[in-house]
Amino acid sequence: RGRSKLNMLALYEWMALREALEDPRGATLLASGLYELIHGTGDFGSRLEAFTSLLDDVPQRQTRLAKWPVVTLFPFVAQPRRHLIVKPNLMKRAARQLGFELDYRSRPNAATYAAVMRAVAGLWRELAAWRPRDLVDIQGFIWATCSEENESWPWE
Repeated sequence: RGRSKLNMLALYEWMALREALEDPRGATLLASGLYELIHGTGDFGSRLEAFTSLLDDVPQRQTRLAKWPVVTLFPFVAQPRRHLIVKPNLMKRAARQLGFELDYRSRPNAATYAAVMRAVAGLWRELAAWRPRDLVDIQGFIWATCSEENESWPWE
């Protein structure tokens, strides 16, 4: 019941997810939906959109779960060589600072995720000399170079 030390989800997102899992209907929906998202057939964009729709049906009190960090957290954790967690503000800043097209829409969708993954593939190529092991390294690079928290760092 303790709060996670990871900053992948905001506190209110963790709380909403926990509440959804405590409800038997929510736990059942999430379990089957997560399995399909990570291991299902068909293209990932379609599975991502189906999971986003499923999150609308999960019991939730205040915070809706169909948000980028919630939708992309589990594929990122399950398959860090293939997926990235999308933190909207960070990704919008990264798109501006690193010069890639984001095609951003606030509701998780296949087109925006594909744009993020194209940018990530380009970053992976650019950072190849540093030998990133997986997208955790790429996520860390984006965080270190584009986060508001690091804005005042004396980079030059």
